[in-house]
Amino acid sequence: MRNGSISNDGCSSSTSLSSQQDVEDDRMIAVVLSEEYAKLDGAVGRRISSLAPVPHIPRINLHFPSSSDSNLDYQRLLQRLKVYGLYEVKVSGDGNCQFRALSDQIYRSPEYHKHVRKEVVKQFAAKICLLTSFRDTCFVEIVPRHQVPVRELWLSFWSEVHYNSLYELKDAPLHHKPRRKHWLF
Repeated sequence: MRNGSISNDGCSSSTSLSSQQDVEDDRMIAVVLSEEYAKLDGAVGRRISSLAPVPHIPRINLHFPSSSDSNLDYQRLLQRLKVYGLYEVKVSGDGNCQFRALSDQIYRSPEYHKHVRKEVVKQFAAKICLLTSFRDTCFVEIVPRHQVPVRELWLSFWSEVHYNSLYELKDAPLHHKPRRKHWLF
């Protein structure tokens, strides 16, 4: 935002106004994704492919939502996760949330986020903006160059500003113990 006007730097998940074509594209993506999940061996894939699609209406966030609006949106997200049999592990919202969530998925702890960021940047040799931009699609598929993925990593992306880590209910961690900071004086 500059001088009271809204800036579009190209790193937004919603870059155009929603239209009928956008809704149709989203439906097509949902169909393709559900077909891909149906091919998976896991129970989540079967659950997702058998559910009725939930319409997604893209929108541009022109202002910060009120706390009641954001709470309602978040409750709706939690209800959808429950329907899918998923549990959300919240990570710190300090600007490293995507890497903290990935660290939680890989190491079961968000504390290794610096190492994850370093390895992701090394793997892609790209600017971080490119890794977090949802310019043309509503999802990002990250596939390693040199090895076949062994398992899936699941993240939630909420209000265009924050990532959290997702688990199946049966695999959800009991709790996270924050690491103590030791201060040197």
